[in-house]
Amino acid sequence: GSVAELGAAMIKAFHQEGIIACPKHFPGHGGTRTDSHSQLPVIDCDELCLQERIEPFRQAIKVGVKMIMVGHIQLNFQSVINDQNNKNPPASLSPIIITNLLRKQLGFKGVIITDDLNMGAVRAYEPDIGEAAVEAILAGVDMVMVTGESAIQEQVYQRLLKAVGDGEISETRINESLKRILKLKG
Repeated sequence: GSVAELGAAMIKAFHQEGIIACPKHFPGHGGTRTDSHSQLPVIDCDELCLQERIEPFRQAIKVGVKMIMVGHIQLNFQSVINDQNNKNPPASLSPIIITNLLRKQLGFKGVIITDDLNMGAVRAYEPDIGEAAVEAILAGVDMVMVTGESAIQEQVYQRLLKAVGDGEISETRINESLKRILKLKG
């Protein structure tokens, strides 16, 4: 409806002025009563509900949006949980949401960034922020956002370096993201 239309129009206007638009929070934060800064919002949603939620993002992709932020929202429906071996991470750490839905089903080729990993919603699911960053990259995001003290950012950086060094995250996976980020900056 109107959110998708207005969002698409805004993205076009941003692009005309040389501004990178970044719609958020995929796959849709609407209707949640929980603040993801403190707790993990859970949405009971079936396939039809999910398709309605992602419509604004589908329209954004149609008009050529180059970046999307994935939110810390847990989708609570059986096919998502079953596909992740009974683990149900927030969307920002979910390969089902990021790689299968956003990349493959919607065909998004741009940069995917997480919302801030230093938020209560992520900490409730994965208390170790370095591990959360590794999960997010493995799920398919290109950039992880980490605010707060520089020690926290350093912790994430060191954990990601170790993951690449150990082969937990392949250099191929990192290079895919690097290409998308360089294309965006270019």
